[in-house]
Amino acid sequence: ETVDGHPSIGRLRLCSAKFRGLDVDWPQLACPDAGVAVVDDGYGTGLPRLARARGSTTQLLAAYPCQGCADLGSRGLTRLCAASGSALACGNAVVINAFQTLGVGVAMLGSGFAVAYDDYGNRSFGSARYIA
Repeated sequence: ETVDGHPSIGRLRLCSAKFRGLDVDWPQLACPDAGVAVVDDGYGTGLPRLARARGSTTQLLAAYPCQGCADLGSRGLTRLCAASGSALACGNAVVINAFQTLGVGVAMLGSGFAVAYDDYGNRSFGSARYIA
């Protein structure tokens, strides 16, 4: 699929997992088509890491590396996403790093999120930001 002229797209899909039985190693996943959201349209959109917002069953933060997102160079980005029923929508991207970003991780912390990443492009390597 192509969106905004780019051949690859980062997507999130809202799924539910259920373990059936007492000795089951793998859950059964149910992923309705309506739960798909485009995270970004860059040719190098990396796998988003997710963290649920404190006290919320509907909001999560997606943190990911991207090359070519918004027709810009390599960078690290986040988007706050929200579920409504089986639909999922993500807000505007927030830049966490304006250089080539690797190894992104995110966790809920206090009333916000901690995002850690390798600032490879700026040679700062291990870096972290708090997003309220």
